[in-house]
Amino acid sequence: MPYAQGGYEATFGRYEIDAPSRTFTYQVEGGLVRSLVGKDLVRSFELSGNQLIVKSARPDERWRVAWEHY
Repeated sequence: MPYAQGGYEATFGRYEIDAPSRTFTYQVEGGLVRSLVGKDLVRSFELSGNQLIVKSARPDERWRVAWEHY
């Protein structure tokens, strides 16, 4: 399966938060995209109102996702 075919990527794993740098490292333990399993992915985050915004810490990756608390 091509990477995140159709824009869907499901993974699970552990994470470690570095609050002062506003980043966390996501340790992928399993998921649909097998090439991510075993990788440590650094993500930056920000809190804005009732949203948690997450994006890649890599400048060559230009995506972001937001979760909203109701």
